[in-house]
Amino acid sequence: MGIILFFIGGFQNVYTYMNCGKVFANLQTGNMILMSINLVEGNISIASRYLVPLCSFWFGCAIGASVNIKFKYL
Repeated sequence: MGIILFFIGGFQNVYTYMNCGKVFANLQTGNMILMSINLVEGNISIASRYLVPLCSFWFGCAIGASVNIKFKYL
């Protein structure tokens, strides 16, 4: 089962990186590194494309934390 999950996660990363504007789907550290490299090189427009997955990830974490707090004793 673990091997299948590793394959699916890796395939998702490769597919989104190759076909969706060189952005990782579930590798936020990679998105942060690529955004930082482009910011240092002065490529603001390229760096800005990494903001959508990073902000979506942070937003999802905030929603998950608030749901966990709200329904903790349910």
